[in-house]
Amino acid sequence: ALTLTYPVTVQSDIVYSQGEIDNGGTFKDMLLDLYVPTVPGQATFPLVIVIHGGSFNGNDKTQPRVVKWANELAGRGYIVASIDYRLSGDKPVPSTRVQPLYDAIGGASASNQTTAAIAAVDDILYAIDFLHARPEIDMWNTVLMGNSAGSIAALYVGYALDDYGIKRPPIAAVVDNWGGFGWANTPGDAAMFL
Repeated sequence: ALTLTYPVTVQSDIVYSQGEIDNGGTFKDMLLDLYVPTVPGQATFPLVIVIHGGSFNGNDKTQPRVVKWANELAGRGYIVASIDYRLSGDKPVPSTRVQPLYDAIGGASASNQTTAAIAAVDDILYAIDFLHARPEIDMWNTVLMGNSAGSIAALYVGYALDDYGIKRPPIAAVVDNWGGFGWANTPGDAAMFL
């Protein structure tokens, strides 16, 4: 719908995965909020995954801009998942799933912030897997929508993983709000973005 048409129910703090933190050995529950429209007679829905910004250092799935987007999209007939991901302060450890990408940016020698960017990509992939397993999700109509750091991670999930031999679930589109390729904070991290 082009206008807000449908009532929305929010299911908060759903655990979609666990991510390794503190440089190894500790795991953190990864959470999402699910915004579900009530559309009479409709059993499956397109999915939008909204990914917050914050320089991979801060913010979360309750960032006001993210909540506004999620409510507006769900009110138009999409199921929307707003996700948290591991941040630099978590000292994240990316899983073996994204090892080629992690290796490309220098592995353990990369900055905390850049390692968090790889962990965000990892977490988005796990969120997609979790959501695609739900019967009400039309997996072939999955859109990633990010803001700033969330846009950077979304772009890599949507368009660059095959460059590193990493398989990803189907993505129909990426909506980029102030992010892009070519981001790096230290010279050693630039290899990720070539």
